[in-house]
Amino acid sequence: MTPSSTATPAAPQSTAVPLPPPGHEELQSAVDGWLLDTGTVGVAVVALLPDGRNLSAVGGWSDRELETPMAADAIFRIGSVTKVYTAALVMQLAEEGLLTLDDSVQEYVPAAPAEMTVGQLLRHQSGLRDVDVAAGIFEAIQNPTETAAPEDTISSALEQLAFEPGLRQSYSSIGYLVLERVVEATTGQEYEDALRERILVPLGLAATMLERSDSVLATPYERLSPSGPQISLAALPTTGLARAAGAAGALTAPAREVAAFAGALFEAKIVGRDSLMTMMNTSGEPFAEFGTGLAVYTVSGGETFGHNGRTIGFASSLRHDPAGGVTVVVLSNDGSAATDELADSLVALLVRSSGS
Repeated sequence: MTPSSTATPAAPQSTAVPLPPPGHEELQSAVDGWLLDTGTVGVAVVALLPDGRNLSAVGGWSDRELETPMAADAIFRIGSVTKVYTAALVMQLAEEGLLTLDDSVQEYVPAAPAEMTVGQLLRHQSGLRDVDVAAGIFEAIQNPTETAAPEDTISSALEQLAFEPGLRQSYSSIGYLVLERVVEATTGQEYEDALRERILVPLGLAATMLERSDSVLATPYERLSPSGPQISLAALPTTGLARAAGAAGALTAPAREVAAFAGALFEAKIVGRDSLMTMMNTSGEPFAEFGTGLAVYTVSGGETFGHNGRTIGFASSLRHDPAGGVTVVVLSNDGSAATDELADSLVALLVRSSGS
């Protein structure tokens, strides 16, 4: 008599077909739907996935009046996303022992108060007031040849702080203009030269630079009122205002190069892992919106890191989800574009589709 088998029977195989990972078609469909819903003039998107793939999508117009479609290699003003580059540069200098985040800013900018530190500038805790970007853009449209010099802006802000350094967190682009002076005093180089030598050239980011008078950008568009149509600023000399943003917001770049920068940053290839963790750390402050150069966002209940940008005729958003391994860059030549909403929705879509 043959004894009965005591082996556990094999589990039945699932007949469910796994969803394929998201591809270019899904990304393009999401971007097309957003353009249709929002009426945004033009956009370029790049997404980095945890499996190593890069996805891209473009839509709308590089120049609506000339009916020039948006191109994958179009150059955009990236606005305050520039601050992430500046923060990474300062963290490099700290890693090399050329400065510390606890250094008094006064060592580099004599007009600054002794109690203001480099770290406070990075974390928006310096007490320096912010600039009204919307008012500045409207003023630039009305008087395109009148631009306040960065030194005048810094000098005025240092004369009357909004609060005592370190007291709280309050966003300040002027703080990053001061960081530009810190970089220059530390390295003996112009900010752009230091950025190019230390970050842009090593990463092969040849198209990323501070805006110049001969920069060829996608045509900028703005609304003169919230419900009004976007108007082309092609005929206005807006480079002066954009360039004045310096280390706080003057970089121009194609989406693929912003994504390449972000990918290298979050893989700890620009700064070391400890420095990257410092950039992402909100120091345990409740409801903190910024770490050390990186903004913190909540997407689908999880934390993402990056930055938004808003400058004359352009809007931008960078997001990185460390848990899902997804990075998204959204650049638009429409100053009224809700790039943050698109970036957040794409992160949620791509993380969910990747099964993270």
